Amino acid sequence: MVPMKYLFFFSMLALSIGAHAFESYSGYIQNQGGLKILKKDNLKFTLTAESAEIKTQIDKLKTNDFISGIGIANTNQVLNVQSIDFIGLGQFVGLWLSPMGLFNVANFTDLQIYVPQKDMSLKNPKANMNYSITPGSGNSWVLFLSDEKQIYYSNLYMNERKAVIRFYSTETGAFLSEISMNKLNQ
Repeated sequence: MVPMKYLFFFSMLALSIGAHAFESYSGYIQNQGGLKILKKDNLKFTLTAESAEIKTQIDKLKTNDFISGIGIANTNQVLNVQSIDFIGLGQFVGLWLSPMGLFNVANFTDLQIYVPQKDMSLKNPKANMNYSITPGSGNSWVLFLSDEKQIYYSNLYMNERKAVIRFYSTETGAFLSEISMNKLNQ
């Protein structure tokens, strides 16, 4: 039998844990007066973070970007973000021209790379790839690209019309190459 003093302690601990339950979240970002709002279904949560690093990542997001991770929501519709697992950048979706070919970023997970043929047509993609974006340091994002053969690790730097992907070795972390891209008007 558990002594009464321990029963009280465990009851308070259970209440404390229940009041601060971590939960997964995902949704689209809206900017409202300097605040980042997560819109999920018919609910809206103001995003906050205790971690300065996570706060910086949230601040980089724009309207219609997608975010997914772990957080603690309170009754005032405030979500305290504890971790960010996945980011979908709305401005990355679209057509990008690079010296390597045409990048068609179809959505938040799929892209194709087309290389012009001798007749200058873009017939079949050279590569169909999956990708995932996670938080990065400074003004970059971490971009993982994968095809049926391997995973490519890179940093993505971008603004409205230009993007740079810097590739690194997955084994050593050494810089390998860089691709500059310009967004095509759509």
